[in-house]
Amino acid sequence: MTLKITKQIATALLVVLVSATLIGCGTVTPVPTAMPTITATIIPTKTPIPTNAPTPTIAPRPIITIEPYSNLFPQIWKLEPLSDEQRKEVINCDIEKLANSRYPKNEKSDDLIYLFEPNTSCDWAVLAFAYSERVKDDESMPDIAKNAFAQAISANPGFAFSTPLFYRFFFDAFTIVSNPPLSEQEITRVQIEYKWTGIGDPVEYTVDIRQANTNPTVVVLSYKPSSVVQNLNTKVDKELVQTLGKSLSNLLPINTQFSLMPCYDNIPDWVVTITFKDGTTLTMKTSASNMLYIGGPWQTTIDGQDYLQFSVEFIVALDALIQEIGLPYGQPAAMYCAPESVLDKAYP
Repeated sequence: MTLKITKQIATALLVVLVSATLIGCGTVTPVPTAMPTITATIIPTKTPIPTNAPTPTIAPRPIITIEPYSNLFPQIWKLEPLSDEQRKEVINCDIEKLANSRYPKNEKSDDLIYLFEPNTSCDWAVLAFAYSERVKDDESMPDIAKNAFAQAISANPGFAFSTPLFYRFFFDAFTIVSNPPLSEQEITRVQIEYKWTGIGDPVEYTVDIRQANTNPTVVVLSYKPSSVVQNLNTKVDKELVQTLGKSLSNLLPINTQFSLMPCYDNIPDWVVTITFKDGTTLTMKTSASNMLYIGGPWQTTIDGQDYLQFSVEFIVALDALIQEIGLPYGQPAAMYCAPESVLDKAYP
């Protein structure tokens, strides 16, 4: 604390000293003067802040990762059909409702894993759906979404048939199960039957590809209209034919084959019969399903068990072959699509 001497105080002190001096000499009688009030002004001093005070630190958010799907898949052929318990778990898991409550729309993908800790297959399915919702139309499904999906279907493959996940992960699927052993053989013959109906002009044809493992030759057995056979190639690349066998991945067991028709004015019905070198035949068909524009999903039967292909590999391989031959597809005049339930058709 500092005592400040103001100008008034200094003047008063000077008058007092002069008066005292004159009185001491005995010659002057001092005239009383009014004494000013002495005011002390207190000026607080600032206490310096230590420069070496520790800066508070914020603990970083722990990094949470999901096991890569490549650690869990592909599984060795073959998968078992769903049990009643697995089917019920999928039915009772309201994926979209849970995703809306656990993962608000304004939350970014990077933050989702921190909002709710998944423990069950249903939890993982909900998280996978939340990730997929944040993927734009021109973007591929990110690995973190596939990782969450893999966690869900590793314990319960039935979640692959849940409507919210089926339509989102079908087109960006990783390999869930390896190809059936018969697909390791060479293909010796392929018969392709195609029939399209809709508002547009109908198209249908049946073609044989013979000597498929040596010198593939295309033979047209029937067609409609006549324009179908214009500018056809009767010779095709052997590798294009053999790729059909290599594309038989992701065959998931179902209780029965079915027609999945979420779209209108587009009914492509395919039956493709593949003959392997040992004489074994495999028939892939769409049952008029039109979830895929060209046709699909594709289904087949192996050793009495029905399967659905959870991917686009086969139709991509077949499309390349059809384009090589020069065969046309039916052209819808108008088309509208809305998701259709899958699980109750695959497991009625």
